[in-house]
Amino acid sequence: MGDYPLPRDGLAFTPPSASALAALQQAQANLRDGCQFLIRDGQAHADAHTAITRPTPAYPPAFNQRRAGNALRELDRMLAIMLEACAWVLGASAHQLDVWDHWQDTSGKLRRIEAITRQTSHGTRRLHAIARLRRHYAAESKGLPQATLMRDWACALDGADMALPDTHASWGQLAKGLGVIANFYLGLSERLADRILG
Repeated sequence: MGDYPLPRDGLAFTPPSASALAALQQAQANLRDGCQFLIRDGQAHADAHTAITRPTPAYPPAFNQRRAGNALRELDRMLAIMLEACAWVLGASAHQLDVWDHWQDTSGKLRRIEAITRQTSHGTRRLHAIARLRRHYAAESKGLPQATLMRDWACALDGADMALPDTHASWGQLAKGLGVIANFYLGLSERLADRILG
């Protein structure tokens, strides 16, 4: 698929409007709050003392999986909104944004923004793996085989020191994994904002 025409040379054709800047700052703040919530929850389950004083309810596996799917879907939605705000700051028109919204997935939008800003995070591969996990846990697609699920978790966690959640993972295991993923999204959003907002 060819690139949809967004600004290519420099960071913007004209100085961004105050409303575009405000939209990007708000989108980043929303994503940051969501990430920090998941990071705190993941850390609570990683802390042995906290796990003793705050036992995890024994929810059915299907409930845990749907909860994980919802969390991943919210992270993806908030990052997509932030990327669209980035495109607005970089000079995209309302029409371009409307078309771009339906044009490609979040990893494709990230790749396009990084090409414009001459920045490379190598995050698109992780986002692809996270998207497959989201579809698996949110029942948006046929469930992944165990081997594929573990491979996608390995990519999504990118070497984090924790056991890979399997098809029977407890909420504590899933929460720790979500915390690692949220930390990746947080770092990604901060680098984007630093590059675009200066």
